[in-house]
Amino acid sequence: MQTQLRFLRKYVPGFEDAHLVATAEQVGIRETRRIVGDYMLVAEDFLEMRSFSDDIARNAYFIDVHMATSKDRIDIRHLPPGRSHGVPYRCLLPQGLDNVWVPGRAASADRVVQGSLRVMPNCFAMGQAAGTAAAIAGRTGASSRGVDVSWLQARLVEQGAWLGKRAPSAGDPVAE
Repeated sequence: MQTQLRFLRKYVPGFEDAHLVATAEQVGIRETRRIVGDYMLVAEDFLEMRSFSDDIARNAYFIDVHMATSKDRIDIRHLPPGRSHGVPYRCLLPQGLDNVWVPGRAASADRVVQGSLRVMPNCFAMGQAAGTAAAIAGRTGASSRGVDVSWLQARLVEQGAWLGKRAPSAGDPVAE
C-alpha cells in the first residue's frame, strides 16, 4: 500500500500531503460463482420477504451490490425494520449432485440476492445448517435430499438458530 501512496503523492494533484490511516487486513472476495440449486433465491423473494417451509436461516441484510446492468436494478434495497426473508434448505443443494451441500456465498441465489446473502452472519447460518444436515444424513443414512427438514429445523433451533417462527401476519407471503 505504501507504493500506491507514494505514487499518489507524486503524480496525482491534491494527494501531496495524503497519508494512510488504515487498510483492511486482507482483500476479500465480494462475489463468486454460485450453484444452481434445487431452489434459487431471487430478488422477488427478498422484496416480498418470503418464507419457505424448508427455511434454515433468515436474512435481513440489505442488498449490497454494484449494479452492472439495468436488469440488476431494483427499487428497494433495504427491508423494513424487523423484517426478513427465509433461506430455504433447497438453496444449499446443487442440482444433479447428491450428498453435497453448498452453503455461504456460493449458495443458489441470483446476483442481486447474493449481494445480501453473502455476508458473514448469513454464511455462518447456512454453514451451521449444512453441517447439521450432513450430521443428520450421516446418522440416519439419508441422502442430502432425504434429510427430514422439520427435524433439521428443530435441531437448528435447539442450537440457537432463529428461523423466524412467529404467528403469521395478514399479508405475509409464503412460497414453496
